[in-house]
Amino acid sequence: MSARAVNFAAAALAAVAGALLVALTLLVTLDVLGRLPGRLGDTWLFTTVIPALFGPVNAQELSFTLPWTTEVTEYALYWMTFLGAPWVLKEGGHISIDILTQRLDPAARVVLARTIAFLGALISAVLLYYAIAVLLQALDQETEIVRTLIVKEWWIFAPLPLCVLLMLAIFTGWLFRPPEERHAPQEGP
Repeated sequence: MSARAVNFAAAALAAVAGALLVALTLLVTLDVLGRLPGRLGDTWLFTTVIPALFGPVNAQELSFTLPWTTEVTEYALYWMTFLGAPWVLKEGGHISIDILTQRLDPAARVVLARTIAFLGALISAVLLYYAIAVLLQALDQETEIVRTLIVKEWWIFAPLPLCVLLMLAIFTGWLFRPPEERHAPQEGP
């Protein structure tokens, strides 16, 4: 997998994660605003102001709820985490403690960076194995999650193997690249 393809895929998945964040924000806002009239029905706003402006209003009739908001939020948070992870890794936006690496000589810094990249690749390979195993099991058993919505379990796990594969590709690429060429340096607060 070429570095260009990995970078493009990571950026595309991050864009999807960003779109999910916007959609999730709008969904939660809509759900809260929908419940608001029912909770404010006995307040001055609904007993005096709104009837004076628009005539008699039954706040309970204006109230609505989206019962599946919590469920969709849970799935979206999971997806946003994994969809954005390869891009964050590629950009160097992950948490790193470089107080140690700054004090090392350049040769030791390269050895440490390659060791960390090897460990990251190893962990990503293990995660990839289990992500594929869980996805295949969910596909094979045709498991459904039944709550407010009925969702095929494999839909939830579907993006995980691709995201972990991209992280594995990024870490593997780092094994052969000096630390200073991996990503743009990040400014601290």
